[in-house]
Amino acid sequence: MKTVNGVYLDIDESDYIYELDGVAYYFSSEFNLNRFKDKVIDYVNNETMKLKNKYRVNCNFDLFFQIAFYKKIEKRGYKIIELSENRKITKETTLINTII
Repeated sequence: MKTVNGVYLDIDESDYIYELDGVAYYFSSEFNLNRFKDKVIDYVNNETMKLKNKYRVNCNFDLFFQIAFYKKIEKRGYKIIELSENRKITKETTLINTII
């Protein structure tokens, strides 16, 4: 159900979707969608640089950092779909299995 202000109370009903690197992120409001869209690349780049500088490693943690940023932004639910396998990434899904 969508409120008068355009916020979905049930994230499964949401039509605010953003696709990035083969993953669809669902949002409860257009505001959260726009915040994620505008800042996710900077967040991923900053966190990657921190890892590279601190541990001198060159690994791709883009998906991990995208999901971490999504969880910081979206507080009304959690819905992420991996598009290549049409598989829902849930809290019970291990991130290692998702990345591999």
